[in-house]
Amino acid sequence: MPAKPSELKKLIDLLEQEADNVEFVAKAAWSLVEDLLNQRQRYVVFAVHPSLNIVQAVGPYDTLEKAKRDYAKRIAAYDKLSRAHLALLRHPNSITE
Repeated sequence: MPAKPSELKKLIDLLEQEADNVEFVAKAAWSLVEDLLNQRQRYVVFAVHPSLNIVQAVGPYDTLEKAKRDYAKRIAAYDKLSRAHLALLRHPNSITE
C-alpha cells in the first residue's frame, strides 16, 4: 500500500525536525506510520475451513475490491464446507468511534 501524499507530508515534516537522538526520531517515525495505517480503511478475508479446524485471516487490503479479487484468485476453498468472509479491519482503539 503506497503512502498517500498527505501521509508522506506528515512523515517528511517529522523527519525534517531537529533532533539530537536518532533512536527517538526512528521511534517517532515508526509510531507515526503505524498511526497513519490504523486510520486507513483496510479489509481482511477470513477463510473458515471446518474440515481442517482452522480460520485463516489474509490481508490487509486497502480496498474491498482488492480483497474480493484476491480471494477469487488465491484464497481458494479447501472443500465444500470452506467459506470466506470479508471484514473491515479496525484498530482496537477505533472500535468505539
